[in-house]
Amino acid sequence: MRTTVVCTLLACIFSVSNSSTLLAAPIVTVPAGLQPGDQYRLVFLAIGDSVATSSDIAQYNTIVTLSANVNPALKALGTTFSVIGSTATVDARDNTGTNPTLGVGVPIYRLDGLRVADNNAALWDGSIANPILYQANGVARPVEVWTGSGVDGRRDPWDGGSSFGTTHPTFGFANMAGSGWVYAGSQYDGFGRSYTYYGMSGVLTVVPEPSSIVLAAFAGIGLLCACRRRRD
Repeated sequence: MRTTVVCTLLACIFSVSNSSTLLAAPIVTVPAGLQPGDQYRLVFLAIGDSVATSSDIAQYNTIVTLSANVNPALKALGTTFSVIGSTATVDARDNTGTNPTLGVGVPIYRLDGLRVADNNAALWDGSIANPILYQANGVARPVEVWTGSGVDGRRDPWDGGSSFGTTHPTFGFANMAGSGWVYAGSQYDGFGRSYTYYGMSGVLTVVPEPSSIVLAAFAGIGLLCACRRRRD
């Protein structure tokens, strides 16, 4: 089952990514206003849809990673990508490292540079600043998204469990900023429905522009020479 679902979605990703209808402006990998040393994360929609029938979280992490790697700008970040989703044994907030009881976290941005949440607590407080909306290729897609989670980022206990791998996983909407972004309901015929997924990058750090590094190096050399002249 795992191999079948991943392979099917992979075929969909490359079919969709090669379509001329998916031309989009370059995505923003370093949001405006951040300074060298600042940390942040990116969030996006996977490309393509599939059923949420597996209880193996690794399968969904693979799905969002494959989607991210379709975009050279995301692939070049050299980070990991995780699904914002829950199984019967793994909560979304733990799978993504955004559990507010374990750490404050960093700001989270969508692919057009707008902020989604200030930190872990803000991600799971019942609403987000802006809908996630954008696929890994930079194209906006206001669709249903499998999450298998409640508004607090934990697997939803409703009616015996609505996580990935159950007959009625929960879903949200990519164009919503209220609680519906992650929990809009449960789909009782979930094994027959195909939706997409939210993906999140690992923690990223802003690095100085190459020109800044060169200028800093020259400044350091100048300071060193001045010190030597004083000693002479």
